[in-house]
Amino acid sequence: EYDQSVKPAGGIGYRLPTDVEWECACRGGTVTEYSFGNSDDDLSDYGGFGIERKETRPIAMLRPNRWGLYDGHGNVWEWCEDWASEDVSRVYRGGSWHYAAEYCRSSYRGGGGPESRLPYVGFRVARSHSETVGAGNEARSARMSYPLPERTRPPKRGR
Repeated sequence: EYDQSVKPAGGIGYRLPTDVEWECACRGGTVTEYSFGNSDDDLSDYGGFGIERKETRPIAMLRPNRWGLYDGHGNVWEWCEDWASEDVSRVYRGGSWHYAAEYCRSSYRGGGGPESRLPYVGFRVARSHSETVGAGNEARSARMSYPLPERTRPPKRGR
């Protein structure tokens, strides 16, 4: 059930995480390609991807990262507060069951139009703290622009 106390972005309450917040949370204090290491060998323990899944699954069914956060790799792409390109595409992160493992890396960034309604795109909320409301929100609300990755080839390794 939807929590009616949720406030719009920029207010005290819940909001989409920023791109940077999302990556920090996904990494869980690590600097590796995935929150559990550099190899995707254990990805099926932490996230769902590829043909074997075929659908979005309930949250927290697999292992969490070191900070106790679930589903940072795979399951569904997650919308972020940031815009990917000139108010056309929002950043989304995390990969999904519909894509290959390399799209589930902590640093991989995708994007799409906010009007998209796809079974492998969802969101995670972040809690705004009262001390961040005010001057900090003006800075955060400035739209950041990131180049979208090319869809015709997999991302380069080692970034």
